[in-house]
Amino acid sequence: MSFIKKFPQISLDNFFNQFSTGIGSSVVVTPNRRLAIVLRREFNNHQIIKGHAAWHSIDILPIAAFIERVYEEMLYSEQADTLPVVLSNAEEQALWEHVISDSDQSPILFSIPEAAKLARKAWQIIQEWQLTSKLRNLPLNEDCKVFSSWSKNYRRLTERENQIDKARICDLIIKLWKHARAQKPDQLICYGFKTFTPQQEIFLNSLSEHGCKLMTAYSQPKVLSQFGRVQRVGCTDSHDEIQRSAVWAREQIEANNKARIGVVVPDLSKYRSEIIRTFSSIMEPDVHQGLPGSKHHVYPFNVSLGMSLASYPIVSTAFLVLELAGEDIEFEFLSVILRSPFLAGGESEMESRAVLDEQLRKRMEPRITLEELFVFLQRTQNSKNCPLLMHQLTSLEDFRKENFSVRQAPSVLARVILEALQIFNFPGERTLDSSEYQTLNKWKEVVAEFSVLDRVIPRIGYMEGIRCLHRIAVEKIFQPETPDVPIQILDIYETIGMEFDHLWVMGLSDTKWPLSSSTNPFLPIELQRSTKLPRASASEAFDLSRRFINDWSCSSGEVIFSFPIHDDEKKDDRILSPSSLIVEFPQNELNLPIYMSHRDLIYQAGQIEYIEDNKAPELDQLAWHGGASVIKDQAACPFRAFALHRLGARGLNAPHTGLNAIEHGKLVHRVLEKVWRELKTKNELDAISDDDLKLILSNLATEAIEGIQAVRPLKFSKRFRNIENQRLVRLVSDWLFEEKKRSDFSVIAIEDKRIIVLGGLSLTIRLDRVDMLNDKRIIIIDYKAGKRESSVQAMRGERPDEPQLPLYLIASQPDATAIVFAQVKIGKMKFKALARDSDLLPSVKADPEWKQLITSWQTDLTCIAESFSKGDAKVNPKKFPDTCPKCDLKSFCRISERIDSSYVELENRK
Repeated sequence: MSFIKKFPQISLDNFFNQFSTGIGSSVVVTPNRRLAIVLRREFNNHQIIKGHAAWHSIDILPIAAFIERVYEEMLYSEQADTLPVVLSNAEEQALWEHVISDSDQSPILFSIPEAAKLARKAWQIIQEWQLTSKLRNLPLNEDCKVFSSWSKNYRRLTERENQIDKARICDLIIKLWKHARAQKPDQLICYGFKTFTPQQEIFLNSLSEHGCKLMTAYSQPKVLSQFGRVQRVGCTDSHDEIQRSAVWAREQIEANNKARIGVVVPDLSKYRSEIIRTFSSIMEPDVHQGLPGSKHHVYPFNVSLGMSLASYPIVSTAFLVLELAGEDIEFEFLSVILRSPFLAGGESEMESRAVLDEQLRKRMEPRITLEELFVFLQRTQNSKNCPLLMHQLTSLEDFRKENFSVRQAPSVLARVILEALQIFNFPGERTLDSSEYQTLNKWKEVVAEFSVLDRVIPRIGYMEGIRCLHRIAVEKIFQPETPDVPIQILDIYETIGMEFDHLWVMGLSDTKWPLSSSTNPFLPIELQRSTKLPRASASEAFDLSRRFINDWSCSSGEVIFSFPIHDDEKKDDRILSPSSLIVEFPQNELNLPIYMSHRDLIYQAGQIEYIEDNKAPELDQLAWHGGASVIKDQAACPFRAFALHRLGARGLNAPHTGLNAIEHGKLVHRVLEKVWRELKTKNELDAISDDDLKLILSNLATEAIEGIQAVRPLKFSKRFRNIENQRLVRLVSDWLFEEKKRSDFSVIAIEDKRIIVLGGLSLTIRLDRVDMLNDKRIIIIDYKAGKRESSVQAMRGERPDEPQLPLYLIASQPDATAIVFAQVKIGKMKFKALARDSDLLPSVKADPEWKQLITSWQTDLTCIAESFSKGDAKVNPKKFPDTCPKCDLKSFCRISERIDSSYVELENRK
């Protein structure tokens, strides 16, 4: 005879009726909090149906909460002074971490907090399943021996400090029933339990022996498996399952808005975000609901599993500020701080802080400290543009010096944390909505929970304390309260005792269901299996999975078991089968309605007018000024040129460590510029000694590096500067050796800046160098020091990829005899040129079409300039998709959406 069947049974309706008439003090306990909430709601509905205008509230709570309440009442008895203090979850975790840190195994552990979590769980299993005596008689492996040592130290510490964890409260209460006063209910009703742990059984028996009447409650019997409909449905993949379940749920709620609908997701935490996104779009297709400042409607669904408190934006912002106060943080996190609405100035200084963010991306490294940010603000105009931010950082710097240097008690550090956030007027200027307000209150509870760690952590450093507080927030699963809604999206364990009118259970493929076995590494596997812990073995996991299927089949008038046909994770062609536990149910195809998206609704409601919007207003003659890059961008894609040079639409830079390719190139250009300003001719290059040249190059490289540092305050160590200096000296020396192979020449222009007029545009162009040979022939040179090799073919064609040298030639030096890419790369030094004559440069052959090239450049480049001037803004990349990968404008031109249109077909015909 099972433990549950030992006690009298009563239907819920009868109990609700008896409670209304008064039957003494009664308490109803459930396996979990969600079922307690649902049962309380059903009781209130029952009273309303009975016509009652007012009634006494019913005492319904999870059994774990009931046990804790009993112990709290004992703390008011005569023995209160001798009773141990109950540790909070955070205190338990901290104490286990302390025990493990002091053990011999701590140096080899990858993560002490994770080991502490497993140890806590093993300790709870031992208490709940009464395994202490059994463990003494079993051989232990190395992991179990280590845990045994930890647990002895843990028990010793708690007993010395007169402390107790929640897992042992139940056993202590049983011992204290005879001595400590505790208010016992006249009647305890258990609802929704399939089994009890041995510890719970002993507790309930003891409660019964001390005069409390125990009963089990059940819902009115419903032969749902006979009259209800149970079917299985195959879906393409998990995404399709979520989509179809959302459409199905909406269909049910539209047919009966009072129906109770359940959607069960075995791996709910994994799919939570996608489920919320999909159900939101199906239930409320108006995307305006997601815009800031809009009034949010209450969705008709609720996802039972909350998120980690630390993942909520308001709490995440608090942690980022606290981390910035203590150590360097990633720039992307600083960007979040600057743009956060939960800090003072987030609204009033929004534009100024956005500009600051863009400037910092250009000049800072991927990690940044409070001091570096403070110095940057002082050196720029941002201290005036963001006065509130400047005041906050100044106050935080002073506050940090006074409060962060010494180790403090957690209670003192909690006050320091709140005061540090107050400097930023956390949580900001605007009024919080309901969810944000609830999250803020939960954050305050977590800080309060951290403050009582004094009992297990006497002193703690600032960053160590922040990390400890963050772990508490990560483990705190939280979800803001919402009104009662008809659609409940649940994890499998939250369905215990629940009933629905319609139920959909997804993810029941043969690879995911039955559940796999799961054991704790700190307890002997043989013991876990012999004790029949849930999922301790494959057979136990199978039995548990089968009980779930049976319970779901009888808990609703309509049940749908779905499974994915394809695994969206593995991306292979394998066909999945339904779980063996659902193959007995008939497989049907669902005829679901089609709900249009917000875009489709707008499209259907409007009168579509097709406008070829690819031409911008023409520019006034010579009123627009730009560089050669406008010709390069117009040749690559007219829309890119329009967006970049007329709209100023540019992507944000990503901070980088050290020097990037562009900065490396600038250094090479500066050293070469300065060395040729000094040498001027090849004769001078030939005449100078190697040692003198090396000294000159070293000095010039040092000046170039210092110039980069002045613009961008990089963390250059002396060693880094020396390495970069040596690299530049070697690179430029190798290139000058290549220059020595040439015939005599003079450098007649360096970094030559000129303004040219082309196709109605006034363009400013700058060339690296112009050489003149002894016979007066002109060569135009552009240095290429990047990793990617440049080809002279990039200067050919109607839409050249590299138009700068041809531009300079036709506008300023029409008599030039060669345009040259000087490839300055270690091991690949060479001249790449289009030349009129074959004796101009080493290994460069004459181009027989030189004159035709000049003519075509004059025509083609003029056409490109005129195209930009006349407003041509077609989305027309020169060579799709090769032209587009590094473009920042793909979300602007919508090139991805054009791929499937006639656009591609037209391009392919060209």
